[in-house]
Amino acid sequence: LEVNINTGLNANLTWTVTLSESNALSRQAEFFVQNSEGAFETVNTPLSVVAPTNSPPQPVMVSESLVISQAQAQLWWSFGVRELFYGRTFEDGNGSRGTADLVLTFTNETGGVVSGPADQKQGLNKLRTPASGLDIHRLELRFTDLKTVSFVDSGDTLHAQLDVSYSGFGVLRGQWQIADSASVSGQPQFRTLSLVNEQLSPAQNDKVLSPALPTALEGNYYLRFCVTALGDITAPVSGASACPTEIISTVVGYQVFPPKPAIPVLAGLSPSGIAASSSTLFRWPSVLQATVNQIQILSATDSDGSSLTPSENPLNHTFITGMLLPGNVTEVRLSDYVTEQLVSGRSYYWRIFSYGNDGRLLAQSELVGFRFVDRK
Repeated sequence: LEVNINTGLNANLTWTVTLSESNALSRQAEFFVQNSEGAFETVNTPLSVVAPTNSPPQPVMVSESLVISQAQAQLWWSFGVRELFYGRTFEDGNGSRGTADLVLTFTNETGGVVSGPADQKQGLNKLRTPASGLDIHRLELRFTDLKTVSFVDSGDTLHAQLDVSYSGFGVLRGQWQIADSASVSGQPQFRTLSLVNEQLSPAQNDKVLSPALPTALEGNYYLRFCVTALGDITAPVSGASACPTEIISTVVGYQVFPPKPAIPVLAGLSPSGIAASSSTLFRWPSVLQATVNQIQILSATDSDGSSLTPSENPLNHTFITGMLLPGNVTEVRLSDYVTEQLVSGRSYYWRIFSYGNDGRLLAQSELVGFRFVDRK
């Protein structure tokens, strides 16, 4: 729905709730900004839905009058709001929940849509182009870790993905566009990274992966996906960095930090690749200015019993136990508490971390294997 800030909005909404036997209730509605925490504003007007009796699950319609006054619309406009979501969650007596929302786009005095700020809170726009044979219901742009804001070190690999919900089938054409740190202090100036020509099958959901995003230079960046065509329907684009206002997916942001200084790697750990017991001395090189040393012992086998090599993802190794020692200590026998956590005859990895008095990591070792033998 469009909300003209000079007239406000008075609209009749219809929520469709599928019920069987148990009534449902929506205690309140919320105005919210996409991908933000908490509601922008709450409407404490409940809506109840009466379930049909002696009937299989079927949709029940419930009406609501949505009123936004002129004063309220202008106040939100003054806050920089250009797009809001209005949503409700319905819950029945059995604990089942369903959520739906609609998009409110705020317009200027002439009724034309005005683009909101290009940041990670910019809302999603729905596409309605039935003539193309492809009807886009929802576009959501996130990074591959499902976050809308990412923080990476210089040189790290970073990708984003566009989640597309649609009906029908056809070709989605668009552009991945980036605004680099030199332009985000003012109005972002986007340039095209790559083009997309994706055939969407009747699966109704698809994910479009971005190319590798620039991370060589530190600074702030914005990324957006711009739809330029759906099937045979082409949207006018005036220039490589332009994007049709009505069909822009959510803009996401990321920050690139300077590369971290290299952490020295400790070598010469003992034991390494041999059997060890409670009487074995675990040794490692001394580290200048270290105040705390931490020994970690991790699993060397997966849950199915297969061996895990140190070259695999460290997250695959389950932390078993460890010890904290003064920074000037460079050898130690495993304590009784530690050995009680280990199984005789089983293989493990161990490593050492050395920290300064400010908590900064000074040095660390690679994973080194040993087989624990209980000789008590």
